[in-house]
Amino acid sequence: MKKDKHASNYMGRVKELDCALCTILGQPQTSITEAHHIRTGHGLGDRASDFLTVALCVECHRGTHGFHGTKALMKIAKLSEMDLLAETIRMLDQKRGADFSAPNDGFAEALTDRAARTEAAPT
Repeated sequence: MKKDKHASNYMGRVKELDCALCTILGQPQTSITEAHHIRTGHGLGDRASDFLTVALCVECHRGTHGFHGTKALMKIAKLSEMDLLAETIRMLDQKRGADFSAPNDGFAEALTDRAARTEAAPT
């Protein structure tokens, strides 16, 4: 199977982020960030898409109390993999300058602009 260049680029951007769990817990990150593939909806042997990855430091990912350990850190924070995926997406959007929580993200203007161009176009 051919490796998807877009997926590799996406995972690279995820690995440039701070750890989503450390960020939520307000604790300092002490190691590099890795990309954790979420398992929600997949069997144990199945791997999720590279686009379904969470930014986790080594301790939160593979450490004793991390995701592949006791999951104690996630239990303390009362978070699921989906919560951490949402935080990762929020951090990616913040890094690129998007703010989808703002009432005006430019989408409405783009639609209005497109509609105006379509109406003005000769038929």
